[in-house]
Amino acid sequence: MLRFYKVVGASMTPTFYQGDYVLCLTWPLFRFTESQVVVVNHPKYQTIIKRIKCIQQISDNRSYWLVGDNPQSTSSQELGFVTQKNIAGLVLLKIANKR
Repeated sequence: MLRFYKVVGASMTPTFYQGDYVLCLTWPLFRFTESQVVVVNHPKYQTIIKRIKCIQQISDNRSYWLVGDNPQSTSSQELGFVTQKNIAGLVLLKIANKR
């Protein structure tokens, strides 16, 4: 399934800017890899867009360490690891807002 999300904030600049839209592939069994950009339903920060920095495999569970492209983004330590169930989708396409 495909879904659009609007970028809010500057945590992913210069890759994505406030007002851009992203098209995501939502698939519950998708295997994400490092450096992919994903939309996450974070327990504290709600819906966010981040890049996967690293993946930790414990038994059959995968956890993802996320980062923003902007150095001023919320730190990875504050975000913590998120699980597969928190990832809403893989960003496939950016639709840039006119600046």
